Amino acid sequence: MPSKAEDILQGFKLNWMNLRDADSGKVLWQGSEDLSKPDVEHEARVPKKILRCRAVSREINFSSIEPMEKFRLEQRVLFKGRCLEEWFF
Repeated sequence: MPSKAEDILQGFKLNWMNLRDADSGKVLWQGSEDLSKPDVEHEARVPKKILRCRAVSREINFSSIEPMEKFRLEQRVLFKGRCLEEWFF
């Protein structure tokens, strides 16, 4: 019988994510691949013009079949295998 954590993970889905120029609101990158699999490294090819932005916003849309308590999201940005950023939401 699956544990409550396994039930939650099974019913959790990251529907889409985008990166925007925070000043203009223009979407610079968007992906709809399910990024919720914890044991898989996901790759996103982001356009280099994002480096010219003063600020970048992330928008993440997800759904869950099971109710969750104390939800926490972690995001790591890797470049050539090295962690450049680590975010805790």
